[in-house]
Amino acid sequence: MEKKITTENWEEVLYKTSRLLSFISLGAEYGENSQESIKVIYNVVTSDLDFNEKYQKSFFQLEEAISHINASRSIWDISSKSGIEKEGCGSCSAH
Repeated sequence: MEKKITTENWEEVLYKTSRLLSFISLGAEYGENSQESIKVIYNVVTSDLDFNEKYQKSFFQLEEAISHINASRSIWDISSKSGIEKEGCGSCSAH
């Protein structure tokens, strides 16, 4: 497994410690000029193991989100998202 998050694996892996998870999720927000326009955003999320959010920072470019998470979490272990057996955000069919 790759030892960092990349544009190829960001949907399948996350960083983790014994108490925290950090991953990139998709989001959306209205465009600046119209609620008819929606922009995709990439959220760097850190949560506890029960998916209670502790931190979130949003980016308009996937590459920026990847740079941020790798710079701030690279000493954490990397793991497959499918290995997380908790209820919550990662357990829904959208992931």
